[in-house]
Amino acid sequence: MPYIDKIEYNDNTIIITRPIIQNSNFLYYVEEFNNKNAELNHAFFYTSIDNDSEYNNKLLTQISLMKSIRGDDFELATAVNKALLRTDIEDGYCIRVGKWCISTKQDDTLNSYLIIGE
Repeated sequence: MPYIDKIEYNDNTIIITRPIIQNSNFLYYVEEFNNKNAELNHAFFYTSIDNDSEYNNKLLTQISLMKSIRGDDFELATAVNKALLRTDIEDGYCIRVGKWCISTKQDDTLNSYLIIGE
């Protein structure tokens, strides 16, 4: 499976998408980057509620360790990971972690994760 499924160029942004399926586990992500400074604007991640919890936890750790999210700050990566693991964030609200606003949501089919930059 290719590393990137689709890349779109829109004005000042680059949008990268990719589904990842491993056994019965599913992840879909969308990342939007500013093409002027190559910084991440925001990212959306969706996983199936039927995913193995260990698989999801590893994914969230890998997401929090992404250079586009943590920069050179591994303490930030730890804080991002903790925010992504939260299940008590009210709909429409987010947790401020560094320059990121992180929100999570669970419904009947998906776990959704949203990371929005300043």
